[in-house]
Amino acid sequence: DQASLRIRLASTTKSVSLSDDNNLTFTLPEASSLSAGKVEVRILDARVSANHSDYRTFEYVEGPRILSLQPSSGTVEGHTRVTVVGMYDPRGQAYCRFDVPSPMGQNAIVTLPAMDPVTSSAIVCTTPPAVSPGTFYLQVSDDEGSVYSSNRAAFLYLAKIELYSVRPTRGYTSGSSIVTSVGSGFLDSSDLQCRFGSARQSKLEWMSSSLFTCVAPATKPGN
Repeated sequence: DQASLRIRLASTTKSVSLSDDNNLTFTLPEASSLSAGKVEVRILDARVSANHSDYRTFEYVEGPRILSLQPSSGTVEGHTRVTVVGMYDPRGQAYCRFDVPSPMGQNAIVTLPAMDPVTSSAIVCTTPPAVSPGTFYLQVSDDEGSVYSSNRAAFLYLAKIELYSVRPTRGYTSGSSIVTSVGSGFLDSSDLQCRFGSARQSKLEWMSSSLFTCVAPATKPGN
């Protein structure tokens, strides 16, 4: 008889639902007054004076919590690899949930599995594409997507970086030529760098969102 059955979890008693296949379903109480750890789950039957001595254990764990994002920005093209630093249970499959603008003009929830196995301090995901720049939010789950972090972190989508031209288009093999790059989406940031072939040249002067200069390194003749 379903009406006579209750579940006791720690010091809280809850009503239950009885399915056709004799499974009991109940809603967990809030764990705000409980510390993380295992509690006893017992079935109580009002038709008998004694409580069932048989019990099972249920474990309350700290929920996932985000501390920071590294990096905290990327272009609207997506595919930015983001390390979500925080406090996690490393035993489950992790997911990242992004609230990003959709082509229909409204924000859409995009859920993606973590790229790497979750650790106690990091979840790694890649960002989905977005249709427009702006600040949008990220939450994470460390338990197969059942529960997401109570807090969220802001991720800044930036306009796509495009390079239209460089001038001059040639210089001496000894290097030191000042090369001006013309394009769009250039940010005044240490992340903005020049690369000539396989050689990264970090000596760069940002001038505007469409213009910066850098110094060509020494190299062999050729393109």
